[in-house]
Amino acid sequence: MAVAVWSIAFTAGGAPPDELPPREFIVHSAAGRQSALMTSGARRVRPGISIVRVEGDDSADRAEKWRRLHSAMEEWRARAGVRLVEPNYYGRFESVPDAAPPNDPQYVNQWWQQAVGVPGMWPIGVGLGVKVAVIDSGVSLTHPDLVGNLDSDGYDFGDDDSNPDDRLGHGTTVAGVIAASANNGVGIAGIAPGARLLPLKVSFGGTDQFSHDTVARAVDYALAKGARVINLSLTFNEPTELLRQSIQSALDRGVAVIVAVGNGAGVVPFPANIPGVIAVAATDRQGALAATSNRGPEVAIAAPGADILTTTLAAGYGLRGGTSFAAPMVAGAMAALMSINTSLPATTLASQLRATATPVAGQPFGQLHAGRAATSLLPAVTPRADTSASQPSFEADFRLPPFGSPADLYVAVATPAAEFSLLADCTWTDVAIAGYRPLVQGYRSTASISGVLFGPGGVCAAIPLYGLPVGVYRWRAAAVDAASGGIIGTINNETFEILP
Repeated sequence: MAVAVWSIAFTAGGAPPDELPPREFIVHSAAGRQSALMTSGARRVRPGISIVRVEGDDSADRAEKWRRLHSAMEEWRARAGVRLVEPNYYGRFESVPDAAPPNDPQYVNQWWQQAVGVPGMWPIGVGLGVKVAVIDSGVSLTHPDLVGNLDSDGYDFGDDDSNPDDRLGHGTTVAGVIAASANNGVGIAGIAPGARLLPLKVSFGGTDQFSHDTVARAVDYALAKGARVINLSLTFNEPTELLRQSIQSALDRGVAVIVAVGNGAGVVPFPANIPGVIAVAATDRQGALAATSNRGPEVAIAAPGADILTTTLAAGYGLRGGTSFAAPMVAGAMAALMSINTSLPATTLASQLRATATPVAGQPFGQLHAGRAATSLLPAVTPRADTSASQPSFEADFRLPPFGSPADLYVAVATPAAEFSLLADCTWTDVAIAGYRPLVQGYRSTASISGVLFGPGGVCAAIPLYGLPVGVYRWRAAAVDAASGGIIGTINNETFEILP
């Protein structure tokens, strides 16, 4: 794109409506004219550059302040000896995209939350609207950290009644890892605190005994009740076709079935060895495969399984270990990913979980990193400068996540003067005038792709830096799903600064 087009557009004025109007503007003088500017009341900050304050009533509304600023800037642009005039924009401190720690008092003891990147996932997805079936010994129906996230459709298949209250404790500990409430000032936080838990009890009475039949019926029920994720922190020594068929039916319907691989330091047992399930091994606090964890080619991913602080019976909390607690971390992460892009199938999300996992020494699988998995579902533009050439230029890379249904893609940049939307022919439209315009319509891909947006061999040519206004350029990328209308966009805007 010609530099002239950018230069004309960027000096047209305007600003984001929510941005605080600056009280000052910056004047760049032509060579040898600094003294003339100083006599006009400007404050010198360096040779050839001065700051001018906008006078006026501080009680004026935001629009009037912007009008007053641009009016004063236009008056200065007309003065002899002035080369450039630009607002002295206010800035803000930027943090990494991690969420702030929740106010749950024992969150500080949940070491695994940091190890699997949960703070980086929470600003993007927390599992809102996704139902997770906990097929286990039941769930405590009165635990203060769980009761707000429990679905009322739970059932007890071990005793054939509608009361799935946990009398053993195992299911309650599993449930807390998945979806203990966050920011409720109580206890801990689950990995997907926005998810709904469907408590399905399969054990007989208060014992740890259960059968293929009770688990199979629970899987069928979870499917009927709309669960999108099923957690099975259990194993059997021998398989049955009954349970295999139920699990296969869930897989065929697009449900993510997460299964613990067990703690015998041996081969992966049933049902974790069923093709298509997400078999989860356990790692220790150092990120190595836990000595007690089963392992083998069936393992899809690992997660921490040592010193896991979680909910217990009698409204309590305690430390637990083993693959029973690694699996629900993956189940919670899957629920969060499903809430980010509702159109993506579970198989694609499972691939993203594996692709973004942290390597585990000596193993073909990695340890869950929920933050990287979540950001892999967002479109991104990464700006950079090429200063090696005789004419420095702006370049940028892009990354597009997989989409389950057609999506319209948008790229926009907020410049020092106004915001612009990139069009398919590599020209720009002023957002304030024409709104956001799609770069690509009906895009669909089952895998992530990346490439060059601006630069050699890219979608658009590199943009020469010469003549562009000084300041911060804030880039955003977004996609609008054609089926749901949902917006999937960058969380933290990528920035690119042009210095004087």
